Amino acid sequence: MKKYAILLISLFFANTVSAAPKDIFVCQNNKTKVAVSDAGTKGYRYTQWTTSRSRPVLVLHSKQMRVEGEGACAYKVYSFFRPNGWLNEVYVFNSKEKCDDSSPNVKGWVVATVYERDVSHLDCK
Repeated sequence: MKKYAILLISLFFANTVSAAPKDIFVCQNNKTKVAVSDAGTKGYRYTQWTTSRSRPVLVLHSKQMRVEGEGACAYKVYSFFRPNGWLNEVYVFNSKEKCDDSSPNVKGWVVATVYERDVSHLDCK
């Protein structure tokens, strides 16, 4: 009987403890770091830090990812909605093929908008 109880307890904890989310994309400059991670059943996680803090200043979850463009010019857009009209979107470009020469060495963008007006834009190199 004890063996079954131990087995049930270990199965319960194995299912409730989840692995750390795996980063899909990381963008950083001298002031800010943003990561988009695979959060399993929650979809995707957006985490933002300032370089002066070790804890995130913003954490958002979303299940929204869309692909725009085609072929070498296809890219993924992860959308994270916040209250009061805020939207954080992360654009991840295809790193294997070059679409054109207009944005050399840019692997993506992080854009924050409020009521469809750009508030911040971070180029990811």
